[in-house]
Amino acid sequence: MDTEGALGRAAVGGITSVQVPDTALVSTMAAALAQGPVDTVLPREQMPAVMRAGGGRGAV
Repeated sequence: MDTEGALGRAAVGGITSVQVPDTALVSTMAAALAQGPVDTVLPREQMPAVMRAGGGRGAV
């Protein structure tokens, strides 16, 4: 349960941003962290700006 996105990320790769699990409404954020390294762990409010900036890895 709650692992489909994390498993897909592992298979496809790409940039992964995870909401801080303590503030997330769903458990999928913790599953993503448990599955392996992520690029950023952010409060929900900061995610749009980071995505616009290229997900923490430069321009997309």
